[in-house]
Amino acid sequence: LTHLNLGSNNFVALPESLLANNPKLSVIKLVKNREMIDSLPDGLLANKTQLTEVYFSCNLIRKIPENIFEGSTAIVNIKLDQNELEILPDELFKDQVKLERLDLSMNFISELSEEIFLNTEALNELKLSNNRISKISKYTFQKLKKLTDLHLGNNQLTILDTKTFEG
Repeated sequence: LTHLNLGSNNFVALPESLLANNPKLSVIKLVKNREMIDSLPDGLLANKTQLTEVYFSCNLIRKIPENIFEGSTAIVNIKLDQNELEILPDELFKDQVKLERLDLSMNFISELSEEIFLNTEALNELKLSNNRISKISKYTFQKLKKLTDLHLGNNQLTILDTKTFEG
């Protein structure tokens, strides 16, 4: 199995070992779920070395485990937009060294840690619009040397450090 589309269903939860025996998975889509999946299982997409695209848009996800992508180093595109995420664990993207596009727009994210994008140096498009972000550290985007598109509109920002966008 290389492509899995679970979109537009009625899931309320997913089993932790759902994808344990799918090492060749490259694309997963779980979009527009009609019921509420408020959290995803620990390690759901961990160690999927061929996984390149993750689409979890338009659900009601509130919590995402720190180890969900652990060891899955080939991911280039993650869409977690239109959920209810409030907090992103510091090491959520620690193994995403090839990540190029990340969409976290239309959530309830209020802050970004200085470490959240530390290992995502390949990132060129980052969508954070329509959240509740009120402050951004001058170090948050520091390692993102390839970033060309940054969307921060419709947040609650009031002040930015002069070094916030250096890089």
